[in-house]
Amino acid sequence: MPLGILLALAFHLLLRDALILHLPRFLRERFAGFRGLDWLGYLRKNYLVSLISLLIVIVSHLAWESFTHVEGRGVQLFPQLKAHLLEGPFQTRLYALLQKLTSVVGAAAMVVYIWRLPTTRLAPPKTSLRLFWGLVLLLSLLIIGVRLVVGRGVEFHNSYLLSIVLISAGLTSLLLAPVLLPAWTMLLARPK
Repeated sequence: MPLGILLALAFHLLLRDALILHLPRFLRERFAGFRGLDWLGYLRKNYLVSLISLLIVIVSHLAWESFTHVEGRGVQLFPQLKAHLLEGPFQTRLYALLQKLTSVVGAAAMVVYIWRLPTTRLAPPKTSLRLFWGLVLLLSLLIIGVRLVVGRGVEFHNSYLLSIVLISAGLTSLLLAPVLLPAWTMLLARPK
């Protein structure tokens, strides 16, 4: 739970406003209302609600994962979840299909929610979108490179583990980019 609070603080205090500014216009205008939100003040006033919400998210996520991953307790208790559903190139097991279907349903719900958000005109950022997202891409590649050299290698044959590495590198880069962007901009603007 402390990690969840730490991640929320990092997002709201370091990333949120810079990310909103550098989103494509469609998203920037929908998330503009969240810029400048006093999340620390909100957390202080709604401490208990925030902790209970975080706890619900953590418990429900772990509970659902137990039914959608082969090592999960739910899959062990209900062996029917290991049943093969399709043959050939689309062969899959029920637990894996549940994971994919609920991911698609969750993504669709987020798209509908974002689509329905009110829009607010917001001027584009002073730094270019290409500069920001180029930095995110560069940092992601550096993080993946460090992982290849220092840590356990990236397992390219396992799409699940590969997706975790890519998502982790991307999210870490998003946290670092707003902090490093001013230095990146100065470095690129330096006369040669």
